[in-house]
Amino acid sequence: MSFCTFNQQRHQAEGTQNTATSPMLYRTPLVQRLLKFGGHQFMKTICYLLILTVSLFACRKENNNTVIDNSPRLTFDSLKTLTSNIPNAVYPDLTFINETTGFAITQGFIVKTTDGGDTWTTINLPITTPLKKIQFTDNQTGYIIGGDNTFGVLLKTTDGGQNWIVKNLNALECPYGMYFLNNSTGFITGKNLFIKTTDGGQTWTSMKSNAFRMFQDINFKNSTEGYSTSNNGVYFKTTNGGISWDSLGYNSTNYLYDIYFTGSKTLVRDGWHGNILVDLENNYATTTIPSNTTKLLFLNQQKSIGIGLHWVDPSYYYSNGDILITNDGWKTFEQKTFTTSEAINFTAIAKMSDSKTMMLSIGLAGTKVIILNR
Repeated sequence: MSFCTFNQQRHQAEGTQNTATSPMLYRTPLVQRLLKFGGHQFMKTICYLLILTVSLFACRKENNNTVIDNSPRLTFDSLKTLTSNIPNAVYPDLTFINETTGFAITQGFIVKTTDGGDTWTTINLPITTPLKKIQFTDNQTGYIIGGDNTFGVLLKTTDGGQNWIVKNLNALECPYGMYFLNNSTGFITGKNLFIKTTDGGQTWTSMKSNAFRMFQDINFKNSTEGYSTSNNGVYFKTTNGGISWDSLGYNSTNYLYDIYFTGSKTLVRDGWHGNILVDLENNYATTTIPSNTTKLLFLNQQKSIGIGLHWVDPSYYYSNGDILITNDGWKTFEQKTFTTSEAINFTAIAKMSDSKTMMLSIGLAGTKVIILNR
């Protein structure tokens, strides 16, 4: 029973007999003096105010622990495949700088839309290496990481994606993670790679110790609190904007991968395409997600979208692409499976606005652009 309910029932039972609520209180010298001078009603009022204050505080605390979600439910009713001119390719990442303007990356070029995905313009790059991740820090400044199993590079634009310059990272292979706090300060992680820039990628400083380590994802919850994942259940945390990092451990021998922030939760994926999310900030509580999800987008603590694939027919060469949605934090979920012509796999997902999400798939009939509204 909550304290709020207890007090309500107590008041109902006592009716008008509340003068006996606190007999010891009425025996104190101060109270006796007040009562002698007609303060009986005054003390009744004080007692009621004390009870009311404590009750309201308890109610407020109880309500703060409850996640209230008044946003519309996610359903597949609003799922729409656009008739788009996007070039057929595998796009590993996608980002939007506003609801209509977005970029998708692939090997050797990027594509840009300014009308929410109906039409796309191809922008060729000075290198043909595979690309991994893209991030814009404002409408004009953007970064891309890429590479292969022999080197890694950073690409930067300062004119809204029209032109890109290449910066060699002296990496052993393609980086795995990238996050820029602003136009100047950013971090890149990878195979024995954890570097920081404070001048927009002109120069870099190593943030790692001498020990060899496989750094994975890096992400920031805000301007000061950030995380990076690694192998053997090890992760790193900063609370001063990346000036220093603490090495921490979760009881796992797996690699820790993607980092997600939602509400008070800091979730990391335990194992390559594993179906367990571990909350680093809440006693390592775990959330089970569908095993066929490869990427997730959290809209809030309750609502999330997953993309991925599975084999409808295990004997068939091609997989089938999947979109999954939940409205209760993955306690339950719905799944839509596409034909191999539409989607062998979904490769990229990005939030366009609070009410719109885009997903890109590759199928036997080419690349599809799919929008989910809510």
